[in-house]
Amino acid sequence: MRNFAGAIFAALAVTTIGAVTSACQPRICDATSSLVDTGKVVDEDTWESVTLDEPWHDFPGGRTVEFLLPEFKTRRVLSVEPYVAFAQYLNDGKEDFTLGSGDITEVLQAKDGIVKIRNGTCANLHIRVVVHFASASSPPVLDASTD
Repeated sequence: MRNFAGAIFAALAVTTIGAVTSACQPRICDATSSLVDTGKVVDEDTWESVTLDEPWHDFPGGRTVEFLLPEFKTRRVLSVEPYVAFAQYLNDGKEDFTLGSGDITEVLQAKDGIVKIRNGTCANLHIRVVVHFASASSPPVLDASTD
C-alpha cells in the first residue's frame, strides 16, 4: 500500500510540474505601440529607419512600431527588410543582428508612406527597417480590375 501511495504522489507531482512549466502555454505580452517619425532617405528608392552605426529602436514583445515615411507617401513598396537584434548598438564586431521573419517581425502595413511592424513574440529586441520602393521613373502599375 505504501508503494501505491508513493506512486500516486509521484504521478501528481509530475502532472503538476508539467502543467506549470509547459512550453505549449500561450505567452502573453503587453501590447504596446510606438511611432517613429525619423528615418533617412538613402537614395531615391530606399529609406532606412537608422543606419547600422546608430542605436536601433526598442522593439519589446507585443509592440507594434509605426514608421512614417512621408517622402514616399505615393510610392509603391517593393520590399520591407526588418532587421532585429538583442543589443541596441551594433556593427562593433561584438553583437550581431539578423533579418527578422515570422512572428518576430509581422509586417501589418506597407503602403501610403506607413510601415507597421509587430513583434508577435515576448522577446525584447531592437529593430532597424529598410524599405525599397518602385523606381520613381517607372510607369504606374495598371489595375486590370478597372477594365
